[in-house]
Amino acid sequence: MIIGLKIEKIEYLFDKEMVNLLLSMGIKHFEIQIKNSDIDSYYFSKDFVKFVSELKKNNNNISISYHGTLGLNFIEKVNRLKMTSFDILRDFLNLCDKTSAKWLTLHIGECGSGRTKMTDRIELLIEDFRKFYENNKFLTPIGIENLPYQKNGKLLLGDDFRDIKKIVDGVKDFKFLFDLGHYNVAYYNDNLNELYNYIIGVHIHDNNGDIDSHKELGTGTVNYEFIIRNILKLNSEVPFVIEYRDFDIDKIRRTVKKLKEI
Repeated sequence: MIIGLKIEKIEYLFDKEMVNLLLSMGIKHFEIQIKNSDIDSYYFSKDFVKFVSELKKNNNNISISYHGTLGLNFIEKVNRLKMTSFDILRDFLNLCDKTSAKWLTLHIGECGSGRTKMTDRIELLIEDFRKFYENNKFLTPIGIENLPYQKNGKLLLGDDFRDIKKIVDGVKDFKFLFDLGHYNVAYYNDNLNELYNYIIGVHIHDNNGDIDSHKELGTGTVNYEFIIRNILKLNSEVPFVIEYRDFDIDKIRRTVKKLKEI
């Protein structure tokens, strides 16, 4: 099993002792959260590309992925705003290719309430991304993440597996980034089995089935052992990326231990 860790603050990777500690625990993959999508941000600089490349080279070629900045909306009805998201995505994918990332995790967007409205937007989304890839060639696949159900009337694209299946079938450069915790707090129909073969990575956290609390694995109600075993049967190379909101070494260590025992 490949065990990974999502890094919210890049400063943790600047600390060689911390990196060595994480590697000694069994971490073999880092997913880096892109915090700033401005074109002049550190994440798009030559220095950052060099840093990530050396991080991989100096640590037995660990693998990396990125998590795109939150707030992008590829189903936005205002075309100018939607095109801004595509411009930012182009920068993300350039970074991914330069650093040989395994994937880019992406939240696709949201729209107002109404499943019919979402269905219409999905058709446009597929068309837009096909055009995007006709004009842009990238090596790094996009991992569409399943998201929790919202109680504020908004629909997040990814809160229904039928939508994800339609999108990954419709855009060949898309894969599925399966979030184990979100699966427990969303309005999903029962067809996860249809998506197992599309999974490129897994986010690991727990909850009690009510809110997306990102609890420590094993302290909530997520049936994680059964699902993880099913994924491993199909693909033993899928990274399982621990995703907590705090950086607690003891919690990370306990989670790595639980994952290794599966």
